[in-house]
Amino acid sequence: MYSKIDSIFPFTKYDFEDAYNRIQVASDFLYDTVRNNTFNYYYQFNNSAYYQYNPLVMFNFELNGIQTKAYSTYSPSNAIGNCKTAYFIIPGSNNNQTTALMKGYDYHNINCYIKNELKTMGDVYILCKPLEDYRALIWNSKKLNSGNYVTPGNLSFVYNYLLANNRPYGINYLIEALAIIKH
Repeated sequence: MYSKIDSIFPFTKYDFEDAYNRIQVASDFLYDTVRNNTFNYYYQFNNSAYYQYNPLVMFNFELNGIQTKAYSTYSPSNAIGNCKTAYFIIPGSNNNQTTALMKGYDYHNINCYIKNELKTMGDVYILCKPLEDYRALIWNSKKLNSGNYVTPGNLSFVYNYLLANNRPYGINYLIEALAIIKH
């Protein structure tokens, strides 16, 4: 379990300094074929999952000699003409907010179905944070969370473990976000 957590969160707080300039984007976005096959099945036969085919993409990047991936969803624009605009959404704090944004529920979508609204003007990418949504880590039949977002209380095991090892949860997903933005 520790080696899995360490591989998901490779960056320390010191890696964040000037990270945007030091990130090397290794490829264009790649469709996450294995996971997309499952999502496509549920969309085709149940009109569910993320309500589109092939919604999951990943980006290979390197920072300070560490090669890893960043993950997001991708919803192509339905704007008329040759669209050269992209929107990037970093979900807020709560469980599985990428799913909420893709499906149009929860607090991100109070005023409108934000993903569908943005698709009228450009492509939409939504960051998938580590340990959330399709990146969840299941251990002993339970999802390991980085924290309890809903009610104040003790920090989760993962959050404490990352802090004790100088690899804050937030630093890692922000570095992933920078890699996607740099792409």
